Amino acid sequence: MEKKNDKDDELISPEVILSAIEGNEKAVQEVLDFYDRLIHAKFKYISRRKGVNISYMPLDDMKQEVRVVLYKAIQKFDT
Repeated sequence: MEKKNDKDDELISPEVILSAIEGNEKAVQEVLDFYDRLIHAKFKYISRRKGVNISYMPLDDMKQEVRVVLYKAIQKFDT
């Protein structure tokens, strides 16, 4: 049985989120990095469910598009 990494269970701190909303690029990158694993897992799930061979999917391009949408969503928050 594989041991779970404690970092996988950690959430983003409110301070990091607020800092990202205020435009701190390091905090924005931390938020984007946090969601990368979830984005990749969701694409794999969708492709398997639809019977698509994931090796033919441009996952990096699709992940980058989601990151752009997430980045724009962060910028819409007003503190």
